[in-house]
Amino acid sequence: MYISSCFLVAGGLFVCRTCTTIRWATVGLCQVSGKVGDPVRRLRQVLMKGTGKIWVGTTSTGELMQGFIFKDFLEFANKRLGNAVVDQAVAQCQLQSRGVYSTRQQYSPQELVTLLGEISRQTGHSTSELLQTYGQWLFKTLVNLPLPQSEFDDSFGFLAAVEEGFHKEIRELFPQANLPRLHCERLGPHEMTFEYQSPLGLADLAEGLLQGCFLHFEEQVSISRESLGAGGTHVRFHLKRS
Repeated sequence: MYISSCFLVAGGLFVCRTCTTIRWATVGLCQVSGKVGDPVRRLRQVLMKGTGKIWVGTTSTGELMQGFIFKDFLEFANKRLGNAVVDQAVAQCQLQSRGVYSTRQQYSPQELVTLLGEISRQTGHSTSELLQTYGQWLFKTLVNLPLPQSEFDDSFGFLAAVEEGFHKEIRELFPQANLPRLHCERLGPHEMTFEYQSPLGLADLAEGLLQGCFLHFEEQVSISRESLGAGGTHVRFHLKRS
């Protein structure tokens, strides 16, 4: 099974062709470095049209999220829920951006939270359900980016490559980077735990990405979730493949 060898998600994956590892980079500092190699420059062209930051940077006024995620979320909502729902949500939320996003600009993550809340109110779907469904959509979006491919045999191999590759490197390059803490433990050939810890509380999106991963590899994997911290900031996922 092939998967894009260099991509990002909000909650979030970054796959590096150079070291063939899956990199998780949710909202936090993730500047482009020459050490990462050519695929990153190609990704930059796809998502950012040549700008210097790929995902989210931190500033003196707080964290900012790249416009790509907002545009993709609105596309997801339009396709799944309808234009009328999205238009009404944008109008009701009175967003600073007015719901118009550029991939090369950065925006407050609070806008996404506000949109989720309003769409939840309109549709009756919980924000948790919306984030998980969007996580599946986002995984598929990123897998289909026109980038070089790296091969992974299965989803567990994919997930096991996360922390030791990217996070070790990025913390050396950027000690102040606000990355999630991840811990993956194999309990057997078909069972593992995957622990997510981030003050941003994007555990629902992370679970959706896991679901998208298993769909991509066409595997039946049950997910049970153990909360270790308030607000989705620290979660252990128990994964069992049938």
